Amino acid sequence: MKFPFQREGQMLYKIRVGDILLAENKPLSQTNAYLVVNLGMDEGFGLICLSCGSKVGVYGKDIQKFGEDINGFLNVKYIIPKEEICDYFNGKYKLKYKVKAHDIANIDDEFGLEIER
Repeated sequence: MKFPFQREGQMLYKIRVGDILLAENKPLSQTNAYLVVNLGMDEGFGLICLSCGSKVGVYGKDIQKFGEDINGFLNVKYIIPKEEICDYFNGKYKLKYKVKAHDIANIDDEFGLEIER
């Protein structure tokens, strides 16, 4: 795996479709979980709230705006890689078949957006 890797004492992570962003919601004293998704050709990529299932953000192909929101009003504190979610499901539940993070070579799933956390 090419990431995460260290740079200047901080973790640098390349966000991908399938990752989960954990964001502090200080007014409600809770942490919100958002799934990074590919919404299709018309809408591009966005975020889905894991607690209610609604679209939280639709960014099209605007990676800069996505990065600004992550570091701004969304207040993202942690990123959970999709592989860790699969490992969690496989350890927690007795599934007949293992959950796997299948990575198909799809340029739309790689944003090239790296953030430090």
